[in-house]
Amino acid sequence: MRVGSFATDIRPLGLERAKYTHEQSEMERLMARKAKPKKKTRAPRKTAVAFNEAALTKGELRKLNALKKSVGDQIGEKAFAQWLRNKTESATAVPRDRNAEIIADTLGKLVQDGGLKLLRGGYLVTRGRGRVVVTRAKS
Repeated sequence: MRVGSFATDIRPLGLERAKYTHEQSEMERLMARKAKPKKKTRAPRKTAVAFNEAALTKGELRKLNALKKSVGDQIGEKAFAQWLRNKTESATAVPRDRNAEIIADTLGKLVQDGGLKLLRGGYLVTRGRGRVVVTRAKS
């Protein structure tokens, strides 16, 4: 064992060899033992854009930019993606045509009763001068 600024071997209770200099204070030894690893900082989240800005129409781009300016980029993009999803769901739904439903129901009953035969190519139904004109559809 050396005295002074040289290293001293300490082997308490058969533990591995640890070296401390006499110049280190007791506080530095305690702080060295209790040092905690630094927390990892998270990178800012990047929102996954569910739409292609190049494929948007002029009006949709204006809406996106207005949302970004009013509530911020991340929230604006999220709100726009939700609006676009709702818009496409309603656009894919076929609009209901009540007149076509009435014609289909009436003709369907006649076909099932055997009173009407519809040929393979179908028919074109038009209205003209107070009457209904039915012609064979061209293939």
